[in-house]
Amino acid sequence: MPSDAPRVPGLGPALVFAYLNRSFCYAQLGQFEKARADGQKAMQIDPTQILNAFTQAIAKEPGLVLHYQNRAWFFLELQDWQAALADCDKAIELDCTQTFSYTQRGLAHVGLKNFEQALADYTRAIELDPSQPLTFFNRAGVHQALSNPAAAMADYTEAIRLDRELGNASKNANLPWNLRGGNQLPDRN
Repeated sequence: MPSDAPRVPGLGPALVFAYLNRSFCYAQLGQFEKARADGQKAMQIDPTQILNAFTQAIAKEPGLVLHYQNRAWFFLELQDWQAALADCDKAIELDCTQTFSYTQRGLAHVGLKNFEQALADYTRAIELDPSQPLTFFNRAGVHQALSNPAAAMADYTEAIRLDRELGNASKNANLPWNLRGGNQLPDRN
């Protein structure tokens, strides 16, 4: 365990899953920054344990979309875009009505610089659930990467309308990539 990893007496190896499960709870509550922070803590403690758990869950219940979404999240955190893409594809194959699968696949496509595919995935996610400001926000970043500022502005405006907490969206076009440690929009090349 890294020396800077948080420790909670009595949890031992379960600590990684305490952070991971709390991360999922935060995500369900729409508290995505807290979800991301706890997910990162779990990854710092023992990423192999997380991958093994997700892979075992898929082996036990291969028809459950959530398991593929969870493992895709893991691969997105590692920036293993191809592995994330494969899990998102499987999740969509199992249930093509899950907005989150399209959103995750959009992130994987952005990582691979497949901006047209990312645009299609974000658009499909919005068609399925037009109430998610972060999806509009992410699609706006893709529009910017594709040199379409008018479409980007429309999506930023909708993201702001849907969630006033994203009030800096029009000023910080890099947020979807900053969340993964980058500081600028991805290059098209």
